[in-house]
Amino acid sequence: MKSKNNLKRLFPPLKPGMRKILLYCFISILGFLFLVFILRTPIFNIYLHHKTISFSKTHHTSLVIGKARITGISSILLKDIVLKPDTGDTLVRIGMIQARLDPWRLIFGRISFVAWK
Repeated sequence: MKSKNNLKRLFPPLKPGMRKILLYCFISILGFLFLVFILRTPIFNIYLHHKTISFSKTHHTSLVIGKARITGISSILLKDIVLKPDTGDTLVRIGMIQARLDPWRLIFGRISFVAWK
C-alpha cells in the first residue's frame, strides 16, 4: 500500500486535456521521425551535392559521385566516384565504396569501410 501511495505522489493522474496534448505530441514526434527515416537518402544526396560542389571549387577539381544511398540503419553506399583535376588526367576512379557509420565511433572521427571496389 505504501508503494502505491508513493507512486501516486510521484506521478499524479493527468487531466483529460493534458493527456490529449501528450498523445498529440507523442504522435507528432513519431511521425517526424518516420518522415526523416523515409526521406534520409534524398536529404543525404542534397547534402552530398553541396559538399562536392564546395570541394570542387576549393581544390580546383571535378568530383563526381554517380549514386549515393543510405543502406540499412548506419551504412552509406557510394557508386561511380571520379576525381579529376581541372588540368590533367583522372586521379581517382572508384566503382563502389561502402562505409559503416557507428555513432559512437563517429563522435571520435573513425569510419570503418566495409567494401571498396
